[in-house]
Amino acid sequence: MVYHCDDIMIRIHIVATKIQSAFRNYQARLRLTNEAAWKIHEKLDYSSEQTEAKLRNIFEKLLKASDILSSSVKKSLQKPGLPLDNALL
Repeated sequence: MVYHCDDIMIRIHIVATKIQSAFRNYQARLRLTNEAAWKIHEKLDYSSEQTEAKLRNIFEKLLKASDILSSSVKKSLQKPGLPLDNALL
């Protein structure tokens, strides 16, 4: 089969267009995946901050009410390794 120069150029153009389209689709899917991953990360980070704040509030209330707690509970709340501020103790 003999191709003319114009036929070859048309085929090259069609193939190049298909490659560009596939690459653009890939980039769009990758962008959407990255955006979704970032949104999930933000939500998890925000929820962990809220959980941390709630736990801190619980410990603060426990420490403020330490006069009614048993001594063993007070000691366990003040063990090293727990992230309690010195101002609370």
